[in-house]
Amino acid sequence: MTKEYIAQLEQLIISGNEYLAIQLAKSINVDIADVYSSILKKIGLPLPFRGYATAEEIVTRFLQESFFYCSSSKLAKLDVSCNTALEYLYCHDNQLTTLDVSCNTDLKGLRCHNNQLKTLDVSRNTALKVLTCHNSQLETLDVSFNKDLQYFRCSNNQLTTLDLSCNTALVYLDAIGNNFSKSEQARIQETWPSCKMLF
Repeated sequence: MTKEYIAQLEQLIISGNEYLAIQLAKSINVDIADVYSSILKKIGLPLPFRGYATAEEIVTRFLQESFFYCSSSKLAKLDVSCNTALEYLYCHDNQLTTLDVSCNTDLKGLRCHNNQLKTLDVSRNTALKVLTCHNSQLETLDVSFNKDLQYFRCSNNQLTTLDLSCNTALVYLDAIGNNFSKSEQARIQETWPSCKMLF
């Protein structure tokens, strides 16, 4: 196997073409285990992971699942860009400082609380119904594109303002432990009086 082929496979993985890298590796004389290991490293998952002993088992499951649970796994990074069919991502109680879900447009449930996130962009996750991002370090959070949002926990962050005017489906909000002024809190509460809100 030439270095050119190996470099090509690595570039495919880096650029987000994991499926193509796997197919290419299977069609040429290359150790497929190395490809799966490279993909696993990019995703950020440990080996072994929740009963899966090989990189191939973990990657195959990750790429096919619409529900992925990786909470309490001591993850410092997580790349979910290769799983565009993901609908539910539970990655809470880790050590994540960043989380990019811009490619996961089918996402309905995102539980990323108890991490170290300073920013979170959910503007492309328009199907989102459940969002828990409490106990992080968020200073701003825009949920104006999440019109189907029903359950929302953003407590114990550093938010000073929160616009819920577009969240007509909201039934529960936990915003305890932020930096809202009394007037901002009153404004939020007046937005949807029927919604249960905790401050």
